[in-house]
Amino acid sequence: MPDDTEEKKNNGYLKMLDVCDYLSVTAEIVSKWIRYKGMPAHKIGKEWLFSQQENDEWVISHNSNSTSMQSPMCKKK
Repeated sequence: MPDDTEEKKNNGYLKMLDVCDYLSVTAEIVSKWIRYKGMPAHKIGKEWLFSQQENDEWVISHNSNSTSMQSPMCKKK
């Protein structure tokens, strides 16, 4: 879990590895979700940052159609 300094530095945003752990998927899958399925993310320099609230809403809205999250390119690790 990030300390207060790290969280303030990222303004409450999660890094790629945090999102991967949270969703139990690989970075490759998250990258594909960003590119092909419109997962909300913000690229700052070389780093992707994610709002947990935005991503929770996105997962809920895309999980209602189970095939959209379980396509062959998006299998869980």
